[in-house]
Amino acid sequence: MVKIYSLFFLFNSVFFIAQQLDAQIDEINYYGDSSPIRTFKLNDKLIFEASDHQNQKNLYSFDYLTKEKVQLIEKFTNSYKLEDHFQIKVNGVLYFLNVGTGIWQLWKTDGTETGTVKLVDFDASINQITEFVYHQGKFYLVSNNDLLVSDGTQTGTFKLKTFNNVLTGGIGLNGLTPFKNKVYFGASDDPVNKEVWSTDGTISGTEKLVEINPTYSSIDSKFKAISTTDFLYFAASADQNTSGLWKTDGTAAGTNMVKKFDYFYALQGVNYNDKIIFSGSDPATGYEIWISDGSPAGTYMIKDTAPGTASGFTPLSDNYIYNFNGQVYFTSK
Repeated sequence: MVKIYSLFFLFNSVFFIAQQLDAQIDEINYYGDSSPIRTFKLNDKLIFEASDHQNQKNLYSFDYLTKEKVQLIEKFTNSYKLEDHFQIKVNGVLYFLNVGTGIWQLWKTDGTETGTVKLVDFDASINQITEFVYHQGKFYLVSNNDLLVSDGTQTGTFKLKTFNNVLTGGIGLNGLTPFKNKVYFGASDDPVNKEVWSTDGTISGTEKLVEINPTYSSIDSKFKAISTTDFLYFAASADQNTSGLWKTDGTAAGTNMVKKFDYFYALQGVNYNDKIIFSGSDPATGYEIWISDGSPAGTYMIKDTAPGTASGFTPLSDNYIYNFNGQVYFTSK
């Protein structure tokens, strides 16, 4: 049985208020179902995809206040990438990726027709983009084993580095995580060794953080990190027998292990009040919910949700931990 837990770290009660939008949008398809999908809110507007009477997908916006509907992009087909992980909101503007005529593109919209503009055509050799993040005025993207950067202009869009694919069928470059003035990720410039790297958006500033394991990959194929104000946390192994929770302040000297865990190769957790809440393991309790402030003494199990040696979490699986409205929610077996 799956159990859902809430960790109450605040004394104040939290009330969830459901809001109902009572609005009628003009008829889009007079001859059938318009099938609106990927609907989301941008400022005072509703952005969505829908089909017109010719069964053609278009991108629309609907203004809550003026009740005006506007077509933003015609022929907005399913090749457009408006999924959550391909869209970023910055200062009231939505930036998103699109595959138009076989070319990946970067677009922006403020919900108006004139404010919907194509910014960048990526190189025609790019056949997929798997990660898309924004940090300090720049967009960072992963395409296969290429790390790309863009400032939103054609001339300011280029490849930072091509990495190796460490494992056959594995993932060589992933886990883009903004921290301080850089973006951190897992990658390899060696056929067998995957480590933590960082970039400041320049070719010369794209470099390996530290060699944690000089003979083998120190991090898992699916790298994930959690950032707080002062530290970036991740799972790593100094050798094949020593895995644990690590942290870095962004320097090689400030990168060290917080606590050793058995079979700890992937970090699953969230930032909560500048601490991390995550799935940790102990031989006596199995995988359970833990907390860390970055110190050995401040790293401990919060609750044994499956008493005894049984684990409340399944190692290396997609266990869910969320920080929502001042509380942390997670699933447990």
